[in-house]
Amino acid sequence: MHPARKFPWFILCWIAVFFCLGLAIWYGAMRFIESSPPQDHGLVESLGVAGLTLAFGGVLGGVLAGLVKLLFERWDDQKKQKEANQAFYRNILDDLKSVYDTVERSRLLVAAHRSAKTYGEQMRSLPDAVVTIHNIKRALKPGFSDLDQQLEAPLNCCSGFLKGLIFEFRDNYVEVSFEQSKYEAQKKAQLEKQAKAPDTPIKITSQSPAWNVISKLPELSVLCSDDRFEEYDVRFVCHIDAASHSLRNLLDDGTDSNPDSVTKNRSKLSQQYHEYWSQLIAIDSASKRDIGHLAAMKTIDWLADQK
Repeated sequence: MHPARKFPWFILCWIAVFFCLGLAIWYGAMRFIESSPPQDHGLVESLGVAGLTLAFGGVLGGVLAGLVKLLFERWDDQKKQKEANQAFYRNILDDLKSVYDTVERSRLLVAAHRSAKTYGEQMRSLPDAVVTIHNIKRALKPGFSDLDQQLEAPLNCCSGFLKGLIFEFRDNYVEVSFEQSKYEAQKKAQLEKQAKAPDTPIKITSQSPAWNVISKLPELSVLCSDDRFEEYDVRFVCHIDAASHSLRNLLDDGTDSNPDSVTKNRSKLSQQYHEYWSQLIAIDSASKRDIGHLAAMKTIDWLADQK
């Protein structure tokens, strides 16, 4: 919100100068008429009328000029505010894209590398995505209450899914790290043996035991398994799509001003999942890790009923 505009000082000076000058001319003409013969009054009376016209015309003209200036300044303020809002919406869209890119990169790399090292690296990148989501929510609080209400549900769902992955990594980090260290030690010992006796066969498995632990993690399975992609979609991707749709609707050049059925369905899917998720959390907040899965299953069943 911009502060109230003050009436321009130079226009106030203009009004004061013209008003005083006009009154001075009128007053001088009146004094002259009082002290001179009637036959000399014609020109002086016209001069007095001109003085009054100058006084009140200056006031009226100054007021109009000031109002016009205030209107133009207000229009300029509104234009600048709109441009700032448009830039703000685009920045949030960029932030949402960065969150999606981070999660999708983790999904693809962990599944492709199938290693404890990559799993650790990619899980450590997820807190940045959660922080980005929290920063978006904080940025909306001061002056974007309507948008805050629209984005609250999808952002909470995205954050909840990512926190599930982060907490799972936290709870299993020690075991995974131990298995990986054991595997690296075995591999090093085998390499040292083979260096001394090249004919010695390598007895370590090609697949790290740490990955055997990682591959059984339920939340990571949602993220990486093709068989559970539908659950990943309803727990994370559809919420990014719904939030992006709400933001693109606010852009002057937005492509979603007349959203197609797919876009509408993504928003509806996000809303339906959030309703199930909220109900389940209210029932049992002690097992939040399972709640996301149960809400996803309910939403997938709901989606099947809509077809």
